[in-house]
Amino acid sequence: MIAFKGSAAGLVGRERDANRSLVAVYANVFGKRTVLLACAVAVLVVTAESGCAEAPWPQLKSISWSPDSKYLLSGGYDGEVRVQEVTTGESTIVYRPRTQFINTVQWSPDGQRLLVVTDQTVELLDTHGKEIVVIVVSPPLQRESFPIFEFQISTAFSPMGERLALAGWGDGRVQIVDARSGRTEHVFEDIPEAVSSISWAPNGKQLVVGAWDQTVRILDVEAGKEANRMEVALSSGWVEVEVSPDGKRLAWHGYHTDAWLRDIEKGSERQIAVEGGTQSVAWSPDGRRIAVLGLETLRVWNVDAGVQEKSLEVNRVDQVLWSPDGQYVAAFSMFGRATLWNVRTGTRRTLPQAVSLAFSPDMRFIASGEQVKPFSRF
Repeated sequence: MIAFKGSAAGLVGRERDANRSLVAVYANVFGKRTVLLACAVAVLVVTAESGCAEAPWPQLKSISWSPDSKYLLSGGYDGEVRVQEVTTGESTIVYRPRTQFINTVQWSPDGQRLLVVTDQTVELLDTHGKEIVVIVVSPPLQRESFPIFEFQISTAFSPMGERLALAGWGDGRVQIVDARSGRTEHVFEDIPEAVSSISWAPNGKQLVVGAWDQTVRILDVEAGKEANRMEVALSSGWVEVEVSPDGKRLAWHGYHTDAWLRDIEKGSERQIAVEGGTQSVAWSPDGRRIAVLGLETLRVWNVDAGVQEKSLEVNRVDQVLWSPDGQYVAAFSMFGRATLWNVRTGTRRTLPQAVSLAFSPDMRFIASGEQVKPFSRF
């Protein structure tokens, strides 16, 4: 069992500083340079009775389960990284990064490392919060076509947790770090445009990269070179790409574009038309199905058969994920109620709005926002 040291406090029912939370949300989404602009716009549209100071934005931003389902890692706009022991409900502050804005926390697949991504740094820790390495992020760059947006750092542990991939500095760099020592193994620098997404192949030897030059590239991490390149035809600049868990297929989409599926071995492609454009995609754990989230509809496709199996109306959600057993799909966002959907029976259940939502690996619990509850199947 892991023993944590530090001040303990419950995650549920903590007092929130609404002013700080609202500013932090805008800073994370649009970049710190536009915080003043965002607040100025808010002042124009929000009445004095329900102004910025009363906005109910949550401080929690990101959550991640330990592989053994015993602990929940969380971080957000209060600048604290916490670990909650699920059986007792007690949480411990294990780390305070150098900056207040925590964008992402993640437990490594092997359970040996904690990842903390802020607006300024990428910090790799051991499970007690001790620093392994701190990577200082370069000043964020901007694109002329989107001058108010700043690039966010993309991070991904390899399937076994031995490596960490980093990208998204506003250029084509992709950095591969040894997750155990923090040593940089290789830096790919040959991509001419900014990298917008990264996804590991299940063998842990290849990394799939989506870039602003309208390409999807497969990088051979061990050889330190590009193994394959595919041109994509999307109406938006950036490309979001996900590798299927069985490593046989790729799925990509742009900002509110249709989604595309590609069989890596056969080279065949299929376009999935999405009304209003794709918000998010997620592969089922066995790689045989994919959930495609549009503005108002969530669709589940049987990739082997090439047909749509299910369709569900949704509202004000922008993220989708599968349960570890492949029986449930969840759609959620900070702006609306989360929806859980049993894809076999078609039944559904709603939860309160959730900035982050995650099933425990053993399917015994579900974390929604700051609450951890036993998960009852339906």
